[in-house]
Amino acid sequence: MMPVTNRRTGKTSDDAAAPLVDDDKDVGGESKVHTAVPSALPYSPAPTFVPGPISEFPSRFVRALFVEVAPHSVVLLRVFWGLVMFYEMTTYMKNDYYKAERYLVRPGYMFKYWAFEWIPRMDLESWKIFFPVMSCFAVMFAVGLLYYIAAFGFFLGFAFLYLQDMGLYLNHFYLIMVLNLAYCFMPANRVASVDALIGLVKPARSMPYWTVWFSQFLISNVYFWAGVAKMNEDWIRCQPLVQWVPQARIFPALRWFGMEWVQDTTEMACAMSWMGLLLDTFVPFFLYFAPTRLLAFTATLFFHYTNKMMLNIGVFPYVMVAISFIYFEPDWPLAIGRFFRYHTARIRGDTEYARAVLAAEDAAVLRPSRPTVRGGSLGRAVSALSFSQKATLFILCVFCFQQVSFPLRHHFYPGDVVWTEEGHRYSWRMKLRDKSGMLRYYITSKKDGNVYS
Repeated sequence: MMPVTNRRTGKTSDDAAAPLVDDDKDVGGESKVHTAVPSALPYSPAPTFVPGPISEFPSRFVRALFVEVAPHSVVLLRVFWGLVMFYEMTTYMKNDYYKAERYLVRPGYMFKYWAFEWIPRMDLESWKIFFPVMSCFAVMFAVGLLYYIAAFGFFLGFAFLYLQDMGLYLNHFYLIMVLNLAYCFMPANRVASVDALIGLVKPARSMPYWTVWFSQFLISNVYFWAGVAKMNEDWIRCQPLVQWVPQARIFPALRWFGMEWVQDTTEMACAMSWMGLLLDTFVPFFLYFAPTRLLAFTATLFFHYTNKMMLNIGVFPYVMVAISFIYFEPDWPLAIGRFFRYHTARIRGDTEYARAVLAAEDAAVLRPSRPTVRGGSLGRAVSALSFSQKATLFILCVFCFQQVSFPLRHHFYPGDVVWTEEGHRYSWRMKLRDKSGMLRYYITSKKDGNVYS
């Protein structure tokens, strides 16, 4: 049984607290507070580390990855992600598949990715089958129906879409591929899923902490490298936002107050430039740190709302907002539920139930004590893992190393990445430059030697 800690007395017990009843308010031998407090749950909040030498951090971290934590944040992430992906697929189907026809069918020539030249093109009728199927995969992913089939199916389908044309590369398309690949291996269908409901998987009331941490890492990696990429002379001089912001859609708040002129000023472009640099670089650390988490989350909401309203950068703001909830405690949906139950009971005058909910929180029956992870030898920590845990740890190490090192590869190419573009993709170098060019053709006739332009 999970140990529980009373927050008022500080005492810890290995037994689940008994259901709270108010004997003084007993009516007819039965309390009005029936089973307001369930038994202790078999998981913990995110683990904390016992202070120790920095050399012991790897072993503490390895042990923490496999601590069982609440599954609720991962489950909600699955739902949010599936709905966002469903929305993205429907954008290709709107207006009689106009977007699919314009970008995937109409072009006479497409630039293929190296080693993927074999990816075939499809006609519009084929795309009219493809996108409804992908939408079904997204819905199945969200509700947890045949979860792994839906996850792998959506990943492969989106990769097929992504590899159609190198000229349509978008950073958030690459991010979607990375996250979809990660979710193919997450046991996100163990709780609140159709698979668990109909018995296709064994229901579980907890998940290993690595499922939460891995999602946090992937998003933190995007933020951090995007901030590092902005640390250049052009961005600090507010370029290219000085050109973009005045031409962007008017920010709604400025329109409401009749201050549209503010968007034409250099000061606003510079403010957005510097705030973007600071937010991208430091917000992952503030999201990890509990006292600043809510403030940092609010800042990211405003940041992505501004990007969506002014620059209209597609589904990317929705993707980042949906996954940013993962930074909160793994059982944050339960905490919100307790908050509303308590205040709803107070509003309707049911003080007994309100006190029971509050007492349950104080007794930590709904929220077990936070586990502490001690240090020691890294080799001993790894050897204590099961075979499946060692395999999981190996895959996490390889995946994380690739994600951290890939944005650095442009340093090993000759020339400036801003001009050569070598190493620009897959490095989270977002909104850093604006390039345009003109092309003039000269055609020489073989018959008469005349030159046409």
